[in-house]
Amino acid sequence: MKILKPVLIVLGVLIVLTLVVGLIQPTHFSYEKTKLIEAPRQVVFEQINNLKNWENWGPWDDYDSTLQVTYGEVYEGVGGTYNWTGDPKNSGSGTITLNYSSMDSLCFDLDFGGEGGGIGWFKLEDAEGGGTNTTWGMAFDVPYPFNAFTIFSAGAMEKNIMDMFELGLSDMKKYCESNASPRGNLAVQEIDFPGRTYLTIRKEVNFTEENAISGFLGQSFGAIMQAMGPAGVQMAGHPTGLYYSYDVETGTTDMAAAVPVENGANVSGNGIQVVEIPAGKALLIEYYGDYNGIGAAHEAMDAYIAKNGLTQGTPVIEEYVTDPGQEPDTSKWLTRVYYPIAQ
Repeated sequence: MKILKPVLIVLGVLIVLTLVVGLIQPTHFSYEKTKLIEAPRQVVFEQINNLKNWENWGPWDDYDSTLQVTYGEVYEGVGGTYNWTGDPKNSGSGTITLNYSSMDSLCFDLDFGGEGGGIGWFKLEDAEGGGTNTTWGMAFDVPYPFNAFTIFSAGAMEKNIMDMFELGLSDMKKYCESNASPRGNLAVQEIDFPGRTYLTIRKEVNFTEENAISGFLGQSFGAIMQAMGPAGVQMAGHPTGLYYSYDVETGTTDMAAAVPVENGANVSGNGIQVVEIPAGKALLIEYYGDYNGIGAAHEAMDAYIAKNGLTQGTPVIEEYVTDPGQEPDTSKWLTRVYYPIAQ
């Protein structure tokens, strides 16, 4: 009993100290870091809005080589989910769920697998002189009185989080800058579009599905060219995509795979239709790079049209000049992007 009394006194003192320190220590912790990425906002946005693209820059493998990642049925935009499982003493397990997405910011919920939760965010701002100021942030709460114990761990916790932000943003910067049109500067040219005749297959495509657009184009180009042979029709240009609409909210695009042919050529069957794009004023960007970064060209077009008070016509045209099967270097892939201008 003589020993028990001092133990109870010490225990009582520790409890009181914990309660007092808990009153002093914060319960809310918030961290963020900003880095300039020399790439258009659209390029950066594509890397954060599609959770599968996080593999291009995410720093987590550097911390935990056992990390395993899976994705939900939706992995792009609001409702997208990302699940991870790793070393219980390191990464643990958890889920990221996107709850807000716009060209200015993206927010997500963090669930640390029964060990608490928090929120995360990215903020994108056009930088003076070009590029995108990209901010990565995270916040969470430690309830009273457990927050008292953060007096010992807060410093190390902040360092670990900020180091993670630095590594991830640095890798994102490298990836985005290497995929933001390595050649040229996305200069917009005002041209006279000569007008063209296309054999097309048109469809509404859900672009949130992996490889949906490329899959549709590849299959449709094959079907059109297969039908051209027996009809004796020759290609008169490069394979092309025609985009009549692109709805971010629904995740769909009304588009057509198009093969240019001489005027008057006609092929029937397989849902193929002849489309005439008339001659007229248009804007042109010659984009070099992987198709995943082509959004930068469209963003540049939108900005040019708004700045100069122009009215965009339809359809938007992507002309795929370089055959990826013949040129493995993505930096040499040329896509001509045309925006018709309504007169």
